[in-house]
Amino acid sequence: MILKIVFFGFVALIGVSTLVLLGTRKVLYAAFSLLLILLGISALYVFAGADFLAVTQIIIYVGGILVLLLFGIMLTNRPPQNLSIRFSNPFQQDETSDVQPLTKTRNNLAGIVLGLGLLAILVFAIHKANLGQMPWIKQAVQNQQVIKQSTVQGLGIQLMTQYVLVFEVIAVLLMVALLGAVLIAGRTEKKTG
Repeated sequence: MILKIVFFGFVALIGVSTLVLLGTRKVLYAAFSLLLILLGISALYVFAGADFLAVTQIIIYVGGILVLLLFGIMLTNRPPQNLSIRFSNPFQQDETSDVQPLTKTRNNLAGIVLGLGLLAILVFAIHKANLGQMPWIKQAVQNQQVIKQSTVQGLGIQLMTQYVLVFEVIAVLLMVALLGAVLIAGRTEKKTG
């Protein structure tokens, strides 16, 4: 019972963070809500028994990409009013907009119809797939070959023995990219005149 409450708590966290991400005007707030979404997804991986995917999600997306995104946001030399994303009401006519109101409404309706159509196709495909009847799933259930041990240890040994050179080259490349981003962001423009 407690596991169900925790599971649905993480689902609610993902849902609320997604709504905040979609509705916020501040890029920094959007990045932090993306952080909560990625952490919630990694928690759902743990519930699914995919511990390696959960750890990989945290290390790569939260620890690498999102931190790099936050550095990029915080190191840009822009005034605070330019850090917000401008969302406008699609049905409200802007004075500065050069798009006709009818065209704007038509484009918004086309986007909504296309999104709902793709959602319907996905739901139909998942419903028709009947995942429980796939041969490899049926065989695993019949033989009770459910993986009860973690795969992280075997993958860690492979990464640190057979693939250590590739692992270290990728680490050095990521470090050089981060230092280059800091160097580029830290430059100040020379004033002319």
